Amino acid sequence: MRRQTVLVTGAGGFIGSHVARALARGGYFVRAGTRRRPDDLAAGAEWAPCDLDVPAQVAAALEDVDLVVHAAYGDEGAMVRQGENLAAAMAANGVVNLLAFSSIAIYGGRTGVIVEDDEPAPPLGGYARAKRTCEALFRHWAAESPERRVIALRPGIVYGAGSKLWIDKMARRILSGGWGVFGRQGEGRAALIHIDDLAEQCLAAVERLVGAERASLAAFEPLNCVGPECPRWNDYFQALARALDQEPLRRWSPVELVARQMLALPAKASGRLGVSAPLGLALAPLPGELALFGLDVEISGDKARRLLGYNPRLSLREGLEKSDLRATGQGQPL
Repeated sequence: MRRQTVLVTGAGGFIGSHVARALARGGYFVRAGTRRRPDDLAAGAEWAPCDLDVPAQVAAALEDVDLVVHAAYGDEGAMVRQGENLAAAMAANGVVNLLAFSSIAIYGGRTGVIVEDDEPAPPLGGYARAKRTCEALFRHWAAESPERRVIALRPGIVYGAGSKLWIDKMARRILSGGWGVFGRQGEGRAALIHIDDLAEQCLAAVERLVGAERASLAAFEPLNCVGPECPRWNDYFQALARALDQEPLRRWSPVELVARQMLALPAKASGRLGVSAPLGLALAPLPGELALFGLDVEISGDKARRLLGYNPRLSLREGLEKSDLRATGQGQPL
């Protein structure tokens, strides 16, 4: 039988590159759809120019494709337009299987236990609104033909080697002395999932979309993707410090937290002007980050585990061991 061909948009990114490698290991023929050829193209994969703002490139990249994994991550203002271009090209090329990456950000400020059917609660930022609109777009696309199927994966906090935000930047903050633990403002839950577990869940979703049980799928299936542990954010920061061989992080008082936030903006500005300022001052938590760190939420991944037959397995300790922390904290922009 001919190997199934999968187009992975955003295959040069953090999530897309891991997914492309997992699919190649799983026996799929992977077409890496990116604007520029990735430096670390998955073994056995081919590169296809695929600027999602250039419909002709998208159409060419979709030739003889059985399934699309849409992992491209771009500007919030471009997400919906690019999703529309992809959906139109898939319809024109007769591609009926789509796995699209969304995010748990679409739930906004909702708290408590969250399942896929739950509506969001304010506040909802621009990224979350764009992801919700893309989900609605792909839901409508699937409803236009009985042959079409969409699985929308909603990952939690994706960490691991190559995670610029949740590993590299956090490590730099800790190593610079610009981070601590934040009392009640850091006692929300971090809905973590290691990138290796997410890539394996993606592989299981692809197999479901092209396998014998495909017909039992709903036209549009949203799935939360979270790992086996959901620590408090303060505990996550302390675990990172231990993995970096640092002393336990000091608790910041509310007064110190406010003072550091006030000093962060002038410290950043000084750095951009070439004036030396303590690095730790520029790396204080932003108000939006603190809102996330204090959110008391439990994202349920039961539906994904049941439907896909894969249980994320990496504990926080194991995940940090695989995250190559020795290479972090250097050369990252403020």
